[in-house]
Amino acid sequence: MASSQVKKVSVIILTYNGKSLLEQFLSSVKELDYSNYEVIILDNGSTDGSFDFLKNHFPEFKIFKNETNVGFSKGCDIAAQHASGDYLLFVANDMEVDSNLIKEMVKMVESDPSIAVCASKTLKLDVNNRRTKIIDNVGGELDILCFGVPRGANDIDKTQWDFETTVFFAYGCPSLIKHEVFDKVGGFDPEYFALYEDIDLCWRVKLAGYKVVVNPFAICYHKGSVTVRSVFDRGGIRFLAEKNILRTLLKNYSTSTLVRILPQYIAILSGEMFFYLAIRRIDMSLALVRSVTWNITHVKSASYLRAKTQKIRVVNDDVIQKEMIKKSLKINILREWLTGKFII
Repeated sequence: MASSQVKKVSVIILTYNGKSLLEQFLSSVKELDYSNYEVIILDNGSTDGSFDFLKNHFPEFKIFKNETNVGFSKGCDIAAQHASGDYLLFVANDMEVDSNLIKEMVKMVESDPSIAVCASKTLKLDVNNRRTKIIDNVGGELDILCFGVPRGANDIDKTQWDFETTVFFAYGCPSLIKHEVFDKVGGFDPEYFALYEDIDLCWRVKLAGYKVVVNPFAICYHKGSVTVRSVFDRGGIRFLAEKNILRTLLKNYSTSTLVRILPQYIAILSGEMFFYLAIRRIDMSLALVRSVTWNITHVKSASYLRAKTQKIRVVNDDVIQKEMIKKSLKINILREWLTGKFII
């Protein structure tokens, strides 16, 4: 039952041909231990009966439908327009949430007015959708070339990550953000069909002077990128990621920093292209070429959003980079591949 004394949270879930996932995971959202929340579900053009299933089985939720799949970012922006909450909580359709998720996240954000975004500790579900103690992420880290990695990934959870701290970004699901800050920084960039939209958003939140934190006592369980893998192959996923990395750099760094960073980025990207050619992964090399070409053809929209981003800036790049990893994480992954620890 809603309470006017408790800040309202709008839980936003996108789904695309995910009826089976909704059947498995959506009931946990109904069990959230919080007195004032609404659930908004946007069906992103599904053809598997998801919309009718939702209408029939979850009539208490606000359910909307797009005629076509507009992607995660634009879909979330559309759903957020229907949200009346003080906070927006983005949850994936392949997630099972602990009942304390909202309560812990809201408590963390309200502990400090400079906090705008909160991440959770996300653990993995196994192939049979059973909860495990394997960590998916406890927030994310970013290097200065905008390559992100999950904190604690694949560790066995022994409470070693159970401390509240600032992080560079919260993975898009689940993440809690103040509704007014989401609007202030412009929401998600609709050109990010999938991947890296969370990093771009959190970077802009930081530029506006707010903190991104993780509360490891807010817990959920994740099946893991089910929707994006059902739509795109490995080359397609690599294209999406790299085009969004470059767009994020172009929008969010100051001009003086870009002059220093772009040569490093181009050098490493070129090396990555030749590496994929050497191991005969032509699809992956072409994906990187396409990512650069896409950004060249979309430079006008990037310039427009860059101007808006720089206008909200109250924090300089020196402060931002203090929260970043100074070495290239891509090079680390190459070393792991050479020693057989990572599969490309």
